Amino acid sequence: MNTLEEVKLIVEGKNKSIPFAQDVDRLIRNSQVLTDNAAKIRYALDSLQNKGINLVINADFKNNVVRIFDYDFEELVKNGYYPKIEDNKGIIILDGVKFEAQLNPNQAEEFKKIVEPFNFWYTDKNANSYEAFKQVIKEVPVESIEHHTYNDDFANWFENALYKKEMSEKILELKDAHFEGENLRNALIEVFL
Repeated sequence: MNTLEEVKLIVEGKNKSIPFAQDVDRLIRNSQVLTDNAAKIRYALDSLQNKGINLVINADFKNNVVRIFDYDFEELVKNGYYPKIEDNKGIIILDGVKFEAQLNPNQAEEFKKIVEPFNFWYTDKNANSYEAFKQVIKEVPVESIEHHTYNDDFANWFENALYKKEMSEKILELKDAHFEGENLRNALIEVFL
């Protein structure tokens, strides 16, 4: 019996071939994921088109990734999107879709200088550099410091926005030490010395 005949029997309810039926179910689920991802990518591409970006290199519907040209990546950054740089690859997440561009080393270094500001909860303070963070941490309420420390916000920002993995690890160690209040603030200040 060929595959088409087996599918026909399954559809008619005459063949209960479980392994094949499971394969069909898996294909249907995968098809739905691809359809959902295609819709997300279409929506994100429509947003880009409104910003004058009309060309893409390719789209990976399975992984929700769109590859764009470096000059379009630069245009997104100029439009206020914050880049993440990994191995000379620029990444911007827009509407749940990852936009990637291959960058030359000079471009990558320039884009690393563009830092998404860290906004502190319970205050209107923010920091967009290591130096600004060291100052603001002295001024914000301890509730904000506790919130961001114990939700890994500080650690993630240091690693992903400032590219300071070693500092991120030190902050995670403070979290594990369970400091609170002013003791936590003072411990963070010590890390930055």
